[in-house]
Amino acid sequence: GERCIQVLISDKQKTVDNRDPVTNLFNRQYFMQLLEKALAKAMETQTRSVLFFIALDNFKSIEPAGIDLVHKNIAQVISKLCDGTWARFGEGTFALLMTDKDGKKFADAPELAGKICKAVEATVTDLNEQQAFVTTCSIGITQVLGSDANSQVALNDAHTACKKALKEGGNRSEVYKVESGGGLGNVAKLIE
Repeated sequence: GERCIQVLISDKQKTVDNRDPVTNLFNRQYFMQLLEKALAKAMETQTRSVLFFIALDNFKSIEPAGIDLVHKNIAQVISKLCDGTWARFGEGTFALLMTDKDGKKFADAPELAGKICKAVEATVTDLNEQQAFVTTCSIGITQVLGSDANSQVALNDAHTACKKALKEGGNRSEVYKVESGGGLGNVAKLIE
């Protein structure tokens, strides 16, 4: 009997290690492993995925005591909006990965991003009796393609698009577009 108990604890520990303790979404480390698997799948079977990088626009203005409350509240709201793999990526950032067999999810990504932006903007986090926090978010969207050199490339593309959305005022999404003169990796992405 003792061996079974150890296995159960081991499995439970593995689940805990994959989760962010505040939001119960996957953590960054585990999400990157899943992104690697999505990239491998894209290389083997041409099955693409869609990657969203979501940053809370005025995150730095949250009082330190309220940071966990905001993360938890926003995570509960956005993770209900669609199926996919959600993660708390870092301070004020989240990520979403969706398998996209027929390209429809990538085509519909701006519409979903709009829903996420509206949901975040409508979310009020009570920090204490006197204070509440409302934020907006910027979202970068990219496809995970078999031509990506590694998962960091896809992540950088989504992050670049997110930064562009933020630069344009936030509370919006941006689909990653290949910059001209960016080297062979970008050419391969254009061809695909």
